Amino acid sequence: MNRLFLLAALSLLVGLLASPAHAALAPFKADYSVRYRNIPASAQLRLQPSGNNWMYQLTVGNAVASMSQATVFMERGPYLVPLGGSDRMHYPGGSRAITTRYAWQDRQARWTGDVKPKRAGPVELQRGDMDALLAQLALVRDHKAGRPAEYRVLENGKARPTSFRRSGTETITVAGQPVQATRYVQARTGKTTTIWVADNIPAPVRLTQMEGSRETIRMTLSSWTR
Repeated sequence: MNRLFLLAALSLLVGLLASPAHAALAPFKADYSVRYRNIPASAQLRLQPSGNNWMYQLTVGNAVASMSQATVFMERGPYLVPLGGSDRMHYPGGSRAITTRYAWQDRQARWTGDVKPKRAGPVELQRGDMDALLAQLALVRDHKAGRPAEYRVLENGKARPTSFRRSGTETITVAGQPVQATRYVQARTGKTTTIWVADNIPAPVRLTQMEGSRETIRMTLSSWTR
């Protein structure tokens, strides 16, 4: 009997080790210094529970303008499944607000608010779809799990395949301490996005965007807490 129990326990352990690993999500807050077209600003990323789901939120701003993006999603195995999103911007003389709705029962995504009719959708949903903000969180998670960073991103009433190519490592200073980070690059016509990810940090440690040879956005992690 003891031998049978031991064999059963070993079989269970082998099965667990052979199963794909999914890094467990945990709340965090990350603060960034930002430069947008050489204009300084600050930013904050937060992952926090939202009922039985999660909310991932980015806020960026300075004394002149501010922007907030948020996605509510649920975790299903290797997938981060978006349920709804918002995009708000305030600037001198105006503001903009767009809401994204993911109707998975109908397999459609739609956009409402300050959006042009041709960008309102619907777009047919596929398994694994997410928005650009959620793809950043998925990249950190997939890096830790050793999975390819390949996604289908829904944005501006369209769906487009998005893949990040691993491109070496680099030492980046975070809160005065050197951090070894892996560089991921995603290039499309006229624009290149680079995100640096570190093994023990739940948020990107740096993000840059280039348009041609000009850097338009740089976000660098200054601190983070659980």
